[in-house]
Amino acid sequence: MQHIYGLIGYPVGHSLSPVMMNRAFDASGMDARYVAFAVHPKDLGAALDGLHALGIRGVNVTIPHKETVYARLSTVTDEARMAKAVNTLTLGSDGLWTGHNTDVEGWWSSFDAQSRPTALSRVSLLGAGGAARAVLTGLAVHARGARVTIASRRTEQSEALAAEFESMLTVGTVPWEERHDVVESADHVIQTTPVGMWPNSEASCLDDVTCLHKGQVVQDLVYRPLRTSLLQQAAARGAHTIDGAQMLIGQGARAFELWTGLAAPTAQMRKAVLERLL
Repeated sequence: MQHIYGLIGYPVGHSLSPVMMNRAFDASGMDARYVAFAVHPKDLGAALDGLHALGIRGVNVTIPHKETVYARLSTVTDEARMAKAVNTLTLGSDGLWTGHNTDVEGWWSSFDAQSRPTALSRVSLLGAGGAARAVLTGLAVHARGARVTIASRRTEQSEALAAEFESMLTVGTVPWEERHDVVESADHVIQTTPVGMWPNSEASCLDDVTCLHKGQVVQDLVYRPLRTSLLQQAAARGAHTIDGAQMLIGQGARAFELWTGLAAPTAQMRKAVLERLL
């Protein structure tokens, strides 16, 4: 019998998860399909109640449902609890769902051993939304003690986020207007806002690129386009760059492993994503 996995969000038409995950199932020789379900927020409760009845074996959760699903579940992992968001559901033998946040490990897996942040790293975090929270959770798990400065247009939100993680990381905030100074002194620059996303691909979160330099690791979590304006600017200044597709593939690979118990065919998954992006 064919197994069904899915994605719930609203909207979902832009998502690359179906092509990526179906390639993973095919490469692994599994009789399984991954389907995207557009679920309006008002219908989320009914959709969650119907998943088990429909025989769906595992689910990814995307915007705008990650925080709402987290709040509805009685069983979540430590990473999901720290991030206060769920992006993957696994079905237990008792018929109950467990909430995971594979964005955290997906983000961490986007670095190689030479480029990963450490407890001594100075990190400039641009943005204070859900993606920034996943990054802070990843730092708290893998690089506790790192010095992080959040630059955001939403001052109250960035200050609240910093307060949540101050027991695990050295976290400060600056106004958005001071982001260039923070970026210049950072070892890692992590861009978590939608700035530069298609169709506004020419936009960059930095007005003055002289703050970018050799020796930095610059990551943009936007993956459409793959080479954002920020990454092009950083590469031209000699920085090491990491595109947003790496995190997309990493979180999908972790979800695949949770659902199937198999090693994810990450090379095939990346190929499927790049075929759509390039």
